[in-house]
Amino acid sequence: MFEKAVTALLAYMESGAGDDDEARNEAIAEAVAACGARGLSSADSMEDGRRRLATVNKLVLVKTRAKSRALRLCALQCVQRLAQRLGDEYLATLPETMTFLAELL
Repeated sequence: MFEKAVTALLAYMESGAGDDDEARNEAIAEAVAACGARGLSSADSMEDGRRRLATVNKLVLVKTRAKSRALRLCALQCVQRLAQRLGDEYLATLPETMTFLAELL
């Protein structure tokens, strides 16, 4: 169920890839961050929570490689919102995240 919700959100994000609608992108970023936080808190174990967070993070990070500037920006907003919402819990994903962020520079 968790993965389906995240996949649906990211599909919605991709469906409006040509849009530069800031309000829409903010809403998507907040929803993705909420899914990440919910996945972490509702997990049966800490290991399962970290796996869910890594899944969400990876799915979002892959979108930073899209051809569409608007989609890359929305994905970057999602990463930022995840980091803000999760705080120290997000640190476990930094090694993978830094690779994608370096590519954006």
